[in-house]
Amino acid sequence: MYLPTLIFDHILSASESPWLLLIVIFLGVMVLEDATIAFVGVLASSHQIPVIEGLVVLIISIIISDSVAYTVGHLATRYNFAKRIVEHEHIARLRTMVQNRSGPTIFTTRFMPGFRFPMYAACGFFGVRYRRFVPVSAASVVVWVTSLFTISFIFGFYTLHLLGEWRWPLLVAVLLVFFFFAHRYWRTFTDVPKE
Repeated sequence: MYLPTLIFDHILSASESPWLLLIVIFLGVMVLEDATIAFVGVLASSHQIPVIEGLVVLIISIIISDSVAYTVGHLATRYNFAKRIVEHEHIARLRTMVQNRSGPTIFTTRFMPGFRFPMYAACGFFGVRYRRFVPVSAASVVVWVTSLFTISFIFGFYTLHLLGEWRWPLLVAVLLVFFFFAHRYWRTFTDVPKE
């Protein structure tokens, strides 16, 4: 079965139980964060999930997910094999970016699917303080989740009767275009010149 469809079905079936909904959205965020946000937004537009409850669960789940990534990186500093891996010269650029521009790096990474876990783990590994990491991460979560949720909600509201089930492939296509342009911006923003 197609993974986003599986997540969608579980979120929908869990929406009648608040605790089960929390667990399913949290697991969905851990697997496909952006798809889960978009699905919850579209489901909220058709009154299958309460708006405020959906937003709060998404935000809390993503902050926890980011903290898990940070903790994995922090715990990896205890192992010599991990230290040997990051001694490579290509990793030196990443270390410089994370240590010297941690705030902008943490914030802009939020908008880049596929980069979040490794970058947030790198923050933990390279010694970015957790009390600095969490507020920037949480701010980026609030901006990202409310933006993507709102766009998905509006999209779901206007396409429910117009497109029916075809709104899901269209939603995926729109997200892919957005991610493409976000990725290009992120690459230019985080490009650290060689010393």
